[in-house]
Amino acid sequence: MDTLDPELLDLMKEAGCESMCFGIDSGSSKTPSFIRKKINREILYRQVEETTRRGIIPTLSYVIGFPEEEKEDIDATLSLAVQTGILGNNNPLMQMPTVLPGTDLHKKYFGKLTRKVDTYFALGIEFNYGTRLEIDEQLINESPEIFSSFYNIPCKGMPLDQLNIIASYFPFIVNFYPKSFYLLSKECGKSVSDLFLEWLLWVNDKLERDEITLTPSDCYLHFSHYA
Repeated sequence: MDTLDPELLDLMKEAGCESMCFGIDSGSSKTPSFIRKKINREILYRQVEETTRRGIIPTLSYVIGFPEEEKEDIDATLSLAVQTGILGNNNPLMQMPTVLPGTDLHKKYFGKLTRKVDTYFALGIEFNYGTRLEIDEQLINESPEIFSSFYNIPCKGMPLDQLNIIASYFPFIVNFYPKSFYLLSKECGKSVSDLFLEWLLWVNDKLERDEITLTPSDCYLHFSHYA
């Protein structure tokens, strides 16, 4: 991200580039030391503005729920996603950690792996009407050391089911109402995650749903009433 300059972006746009991906990962000041990655916010904000100004849509990839993260670390990442959404049109990709063989996560936390929810990189082999074949499930269950990307690591700061809900639906807020949501959070004195989960429960209760979900239409039709 820090190697991009306006001249290079101009050449990319001229060559037909319509989108690019920036791996942001975390907005926390603590988490980057664990994943050995540091993000300069000033550079990030500038690159979002420069790419969107040229009609190039940046995909910003965030990861929430690293095993040592506290709730405030997760909120810092969500807050960063909202603030970059205010700067310009971008595609937020929110995901939970993926445990790949050979990584530090795999080496340090293999003994704590659990199958709770499917993360971003666990999807894509649902060939049986949206479900996995029985033989695939058997292989995954029998060999977690190989198929660890289908497993989760418990997070200190938040239950896995809540993390999954946020990763699945929070990007809608970043896309549609980043500034309104950010200001509402400040006005109410609530954390980004608390406000989002409160909004999600409110809209699902209003629509009398048995299972929590969220659609773009829900946001368009009901967020202003909630706010």
